[in-house]
Amino acid sequence: MRNMFISILTCSLLFIASSCDKANGGDSTGGQSLKGEQKTLTFTPFMELNQSTDAINSHEEDYSRSALKMMYNTLQEHGSSEGFQYPRYPRIRRMSDGTYIQMWQTPATSDLGTNNGKDIYYALSTDLKTWTAPAKLFASRSVNTTNGSDTRHYSNGNGIVLSNGDFLAVAAFRAPKTYNYLNSKSDQGLVIRRSTDCGKTWTNEQTIYNGPCWEAHLLEPNPGELHCYFAESRPWISGSHSGTSLVVSNDGGATWSPSVGNEPYRVMRKKWWSDLNQTYFYTDQMAVGVILNGTKQMAFATECVASRDLSNKQTYFISVVYSPEDGQWKYLTGDEEAECERIDNFLSGGGPYLVQFPSGETVVSYSNSKDSKMHYTMGDAKARNFSGDYISLPHKGSWGGMEVDSPHSVIFCRTSTEASVTGSDRSTLMLARFALNHSIKATARTAELDSDNKEWQKTDDALFLGSESPIEATLRCSQDSENIYFLVEVQDDNLSDSDNVTIMLSPELENGRLASKARRIKVGCNGLKNTDQYSGGWRSMEFGVTAKAAYDGTIGNNSDKDNGYLVEVKVPRSAVEITGGRLLMNFALFDSAGAFEDAVSGTAATDTKKWIAINNL
Repeated sequence: MRNMFISILTCSLLFIASSCDKANGGDSTGGQSLKGEQKTLTFTPFMELNQSTDAINSHEEDYSRSALKMMYNTLQEHGSSEGFQYPRYPRIRRMSDGTYIQMWQTPATSDLGTNNGKDIYYALSTDLKTWTAPAKLFASRSVNTTNGSDTRHYSNGNGIVLSNGDFLAVAAFRAPKTYNYLNSKSDQGLVIRRSTDCGKTWTNEQTIYNGPCWEAHLLEPNPGELHCYFAESRPWISGSHSGTSLVVSNDGGATWSPSVGNEPYRVMRKKWWSDLNQTYFYTDQMAVGVILNGTKQMAFATECVASRDLSNKQTYFISVVYSPEDGQWKYLTGDEEAECERIDNFLSGGGPYLVQFPSGETVVSYSNSKDSKMHYTMGDAKARNFSGDYISLPHKGSWGGMEVDSPHSVIFCRTSTEASVTGSDRSTLMLARFALNHSIKATARTAELDSDNKEWQKTDDALFLGSESPIEATLRCSQDSENIYFLVEVQDDNLSDSDNVTIMLSPELENGRLASKARRIKVGCNGLKNTDQYSGGWRSMEFGVTAKAAYDGTIGNNSDKDNGYLVEVKVPRSAVEITGGRLLMNFALFDSAGAFEDAVSGTAATDTKKWIAINNL
């Protein structure tokens, strides 16, 4: 059975609505129903919409209403048959020419249990669908160390697109035989490679730091000024990570300070108590951060060890750590802990990542301790307040990353280790693009209800719905002095007369509850199906809605492949309650072959606190 129901907020609300329909004897017109027209349709992909430029942090006050929706047509996994052998710790970036690079590590054969990494691989894609054959970016090799011969291993490949368009890749290296020795720091460290042609060719390795370390992350606060943050590991004093340290370049990566061979700048660390060792250790590792929009301040999601019991079991949490407002760290000495602002232990898990959209929303992802799936939470523009906890990619796994690849989309990637999925592969690389749905502005336009999208523009704000099948939908909104208009485009390869899109509208009330001014409009391949008012439940009511639909395919014929349907909807302003030029909306999609599925979980059926706002009404 195809899983074809996706709601921006809640399936339970639609379930209530469906129950009311049955109680009322099925669909009720409730307005003017114009028979759907069969014709060839061309839909506008979501990634081509939302082309108007919003102000930086335009949605900072409304972040709790923002949601990420998986674009299931982009969901993919890559395993050994494609050359992705035992992949771990993936990172993905969109390069300056619009192409993508994905990096990951593979373990030594003797290290399959810990998967700490031996070689760093990469693959390129022009469309986020087809990838080049994996190639080594940092290749293990035999080396002479301070204690004889060994094999240099590489871990935690990462990278950054620089302001000049270059791509700079970084990885940690180590010599396993001498890793724990104070006098062998030169056998461990960080190296970089540069590509000036978006991954086609690479420079030789350049060492920028010596000492045991992991999980480097690059930032460019100003053109040519580079920060390389990394989890410093001094096993001779800590038996664990020693916090996050830093080396800096002021010439685009040509030289670094402190210079190679010297101690790094230590910037983020806090102490934690080990019952097993009866001593304090440092934590704040796997730091991934951003320079917050419109400021010089940086925010980092870090993995923190909270405890180690007598059986050597450690407990991990996610914290957020902030630089000073001017971005200038205090460098720590001796046994100092960082005194910078932080939110401690607010998520249970490890492997964090943090990104920010131009519109302000911050996203922290992490591997949840309870289910080993990749979760995320949405935050405000200052990364101080967060709302909700949601699953992103569907399978169990470890370590992952994100990349904001447009103002309205982000890519999640991670390793999948779920045996029922990966089978003999042991692990696969999994990724998908997620659409950012947030408050939209209605375009000033009188729409002609002709079941055509010709007058609608790619600069219109748009919302996205998708599901585990070829079906997906977008919604746009416009307005004039008399009416509010919606354009719904549904791509569906198996049309049925019972397929529908539901638009629910509500005034913004302080208690977030539905009231008598809430309205529900259901449309399908043949136009308007029914309209309802909320009165302790959805009740059939006519309030002057008009809809005109067109469909491309044959309704009810399962033997052919359809294209989808389009509906234009006109709602009189007098039918809804608009306050301050604003109205709340929930948008849902239903396909007769599918089942209900929550898109944003944990929301009561009559709670509008997370509904999308329509502004500019």
